[in-house]
Amino acid sequence: MLLGQSLSVGVCFCLQLFQTAKRSNDVQDVGKSGSYVVFELLVLFVYCWFGDDLISESEKVALSAYDAVTSLQECPTSTKRSLLLLMLRAQRALRITAGGFFSLSRESFVSVLNVSYSFFTILLNFTDE
Repeated sequence: MLLGQSLSVGVCFCLQLFQTAKRSNDVQDVGKSGSYVVFELLVLFVYCWFGDDLISESEKVALSAYDAVTSLQECPTSTKRSLLLLMLRAQRALRITAGGFFSLSRESFVSVLNVSYSFFTILLNFTDE
């Protein structure tokens, strides 16, 4: 679902920019198109923002478990083993992925915008010729 939404937001961004560039009659049309694009980008940005927060917080789990192991010298070995297993699992960060193709983070949001804008400029160049 997130892959489809990411792709649709990128395509909508590209086509709205193209439509606005070719059909910008007055400020009201540009405002309508701009508000639609901003809302769509905001929806994708929220997913990417919290996806990036999830990645950064899950990377901190292993460090926190390591700090707990060093301060618990007198604990039973079962507790130490549990923390060791937690540290091993936490070495791979949790991620929200879009169809398994890319993880949703701030960098992926910027890359969706870059690809959409690149397609917009290609469309604009083909129609000018």
